[in-house]
Amino acid sequence: MFTTSLIKEGEIIEECIIAKDIVPIGSDVLNEYKFRGRSISHTEYEGMVILGKASLLNHSSEYQNVEIEQNPKYERVIAIRAIKDIQPEEQLYWYYGGRP
Repeated sequence: MFTTSLIKEGEIIEECIIAKDIVPIGSDVLNEYKFRGRSISHTEYEGMVILGKASLLNHSSEYQNVEIEQNPKYERVIAIRAIKDIQPEEQLYWYYGGRP
């Protein structure tokens, strides 16, 4: 995904809704689309499907320029936030493993 205008550090690019379900560990249901949520037990975790543009972000630890954070007030909302200024026509990258 690419930007068409300047995005300033700290700016929220989009808030996305989380669709979630309890998924057994090892399940291949929606493997290509789900994000691992919090652990419920030793054998289950919340599998989340994030709607909106979050699922379109590519991975890069080297070029990461956005992060995803869960909204503390609303359990099923996450925000895509710029962690540095992003220039027009620059691709948006998120490091899937956290923030390096």
